[in-house]
Amino acid sequence: GYLPPEVIQGVMRRNGAELRACHLQGLARKPGLAGQVLVRFVIAGDGSVSSADDDGSNLPDAAAVACVLAAIERFVFPSPAGGTVTVEYPLVFKPD
Repeated sequence: GYLPPEVIQGVMRRNGAELRACHLQGLARKPGLAGQVLVRFVIAGDGSVSSADDDGSNLPDAAAVACVLAAIERFVFPSPAGGTVTVEYPLVFKPD
């Protein structure tokens, strides 16, 4: 399937508050928490996310990584053309 990268990025940006909330929870546990969460997720034909997996993250807080994956599984994208789409998406978290 196919979904334009700018459409995927737009959905990720619109849902950024959920992702930031995961980082904030991690910061409460580990001040200065920083790193990258590399997510591999599959957008199903109906636009739902059928799976989201850690694809080599280095954020040193497993609970924050799990929170990000769970959040992405709730995101809804437009229906891709021609079937499912697998996306690899890096998220970089830095303390403010």
